[in-house]
Amino acid sequence: MPGAPPQPGAGRVPDRLQGKGGLVLYVSDSGALHIRSYPVDPTNGAVNEKQGKVFFDAATENKNPPDGMTMDERGNLYFTGRGGVWAVSPNLPPDKRVLGFIAVPEFCSNCTFGGPDGSTLFLTCQSRVAVVSSSERLDGRLGRRSWK
Repeated sequence: MPGAPPQPGAGRVPDRLQGKGGLVLYVSDSGALHIRSYPVDPTNGAVNEKQGKVFFDAATENKNPPDGMTMDERGNLYFTGRGGVWAVSPNLPPDKRVLGFIAVPEFCSNCTFGGPDGSTLFLTCQSRVAVVSSSERLDGRLGRRSWK
């Protein structure tokens, strides 16, 4: 709920979770087919709806709506929808934010990191769960991959 106070016992947001621009809430806007960002006051958890803006709009004709997201250890964001998984840096200018993309031939609803060392990216898709393994942490380095 926008502007809802933090729950009792909720502490201050750790510094490592705050980006260069402070604490930010990212929202998949499925109707508008983009990702929005909203600044959050770290002292009371209030979301500033008036300062919300389009954070990421995938440059693709694919109309599958954005849906789930996750973050890696370095603060890079991974958004599902619009044809696959987009790795995006919140710390780069808008024209340089896209770090990589995995094309997925079916709707991809969510993603998360897991596995023994946290370097495996799991994707929940329309008909299966896909696994993107890497010998090293991805840290946004998806490159341009295709999955069939």
